[in-house]
Amino acid sequence: TTSSNKNNNNNNNKEYYHDFEKPVYLVLHGLNGGSHEEYVKDFVTRRIGEGSTVVVMIARGLMDTPLRGWNGFHGARVTDVDVAAKALRSVTSSQQKSNQILAGVGYSMGAIILGNYVARSGKSCHLDTAMIVSGGLDMREQLNFYRSMRLWQPMLTAGLREDIIMGKFARHYKKRLTKE
Repeated sequence: TTSSNKNNNNNNNKEYYHDFEKPVYLVLHGLNGGSHEEYVKDFVTRRIGEGSTVVVMIARGLMDTPLRGWNGFHGARVTDVDVAAKALRSVTSSQQKSNQILAGVGYSMGAIILGNYVARSGKSCHLDTAMIVSGGLDMREQLNFYRSMRLWQPMLTAGLREDIIMGKFARHYKKRLTKE
């Protein structure tokens, strides 16, 4: 979404460039989020202020991104993260200084996906480091907590139902429904 910045004295405009001396961050947002979320914007602003490059990966179908076919958002899919990290790694290592840090940062569901990616990838992980913020290790345990079942889970599923099932995939589901 955004790169490093450099102040330009003309009209106080900012020029964006990639600094191979600073870390590159791959950010994964939460379940119903995107690059517009305040926690993402705050992270991006602070890292850019330090001269780093930040890339926010928008999960499939979220934040009004178009979808083709049935490959929409899925919290267990780590291949999108792998492709994004591999592409960023190829850019950062294409320069003579191939020791640039590539860090993954995940929030909430993005943290769960990032943790899953790192764990599954092992030594073939394209990231140098990862920071997981507010991601659960075993979300099945949430089924044992009354407050989660009555408050948190309905809020999460309502957003997904409206955005994905009733929004982007509604025409696919209607085609598969039969009149009985």
